Amino acid sequence: MTQLQDMQQAPFVDAQRVKSLRQELISAYESFDAEAVGNAAVSIQSYIDNGGDIDYHIADETEDYQGTDPDKLADRYILRLLHDRHLDTDDDQTYIATGLTVEMHKLFHYHDLKAKYQDRLFLFRRGDFYEAYEEDAKVCEKELGVTIRNYSGYMLAAFPHHALDTYLPKLIRNGHRVAIADQLEAPSQIKKLVQRDYSQQAAPKKRKEPVQLELQFT
Repeated sequence: MTQLQDMQQAPFVDAQRVKSLRQELISAYESFDAEAVGNAAVSIQSYIDNGGDIDYHIADETEDYQGTDPDKLADRYILRLLHDRHLDTDDDQTYIATGLTVEMHKLFHYHDLKAKYQDRLFLFRRGDFYEAYEEDAKVCEKELGVTIRNYSGYMLAAFPHHALDTYLPKLIRNGHRVAIADQLEAPSQIKKLVQRDYSQQAAPKKRKEPVQLELQFT
């Protein structure tokens, strides 16, 4: 290998570029913009694949972070790229391609579905519970008496799925239009994000044929 080749392949640090790329990814996470996340992830991967390095410390434990904090997710993604672990991971499978943990991917899935019916209170089936976030959570707290808790920085209200027949009529009687997203597959049968789609809308009550929605990343 020539001296010129050695120089070309030596790691380099572009501090301003790193800062800009990292912030771009963080902003995309915060806005739940799947296309922006994909674009930012590709840019970071290109920077590192071309010999780029970083100029700040990332704790090693960040590599196994499983939460939804955008700053930590960005560092987790960068660290895994530096360690060549952005492929073939078991904990979050293909989501690591854009730096998402399973928990963060669920929030993206929620926002993707919620955007289709922004004028309705949105109930999101997750395991044995129906969940509502942010403003919808406040409505559920007021109308149903369920407790709001903090879920990774977001307001969350939840109730057992078998209580839907009790709570849904109550929401309707109080003038709320409701959209419900149910699981399309059993969590025990797969090792990936459970796909969900609308199963019904209410006020007035209607059954709606579900149309498969799937979050796509570039």
